[in-house]
Amino acid sequence: MRLFIAIRLNDHLTEALVKTQKDAEALGIGGRMTAMKNMHVTLAFIGEFEKPADVIGIMKSIPHEPFEIETCGICYFGDILCGKVKVPDELKKYVAKLRQKLADAGIPYDLKPFNPHITLARKVTGRPDELTLESRAMKVGYISLMKSARNRLGEIEYTEIGRA
Repeated sequence: MRLFIAIRLNDHLTEALVKTQKDAEALGIGGRMTAMKNMHVTLAFIGEFEKPADVIGIMKSIPHEPFEIETCGICYFGDILCGKVKVPDELKKYVAKLRQKLADAGIPYDLKPFNPHITLARKVTGRPDELTLESRAMKVGYISLMKSARNRLGEIEYTEIGRA
């Protein structure tokens, strides 16, 4: 199964992200917009791994207090439009510990540096300067292990299968 560890977003935050998607379309940006229910911040992408209980055990072994994240503008990674996320030091420390424990347990994950963002659209065309994202914050009380799979219509769906 295809797994990743993420922060799921609340409705308050996703409303601002959806508004930015609509603004992007109104400004002529084309591309595949991310469904509201699939918006998240990835902490570690694992990929194909058949032992989710091992990952959940690692997540639960790393204590963390609730913290806050906040949107802070837009950015592009190639042809991907993203919302930038301001991340507190405690989350950066959590991600470093999480990735180290995954490595120690031999659980594969994408080694790219942690670059917190929320994907808004893929294969975008156009980059108008006037596109903005309203700054919104949310309290994060838990981290989720997510499964990525295609539904019967061929659309990608993310399902939480555990949390810590």
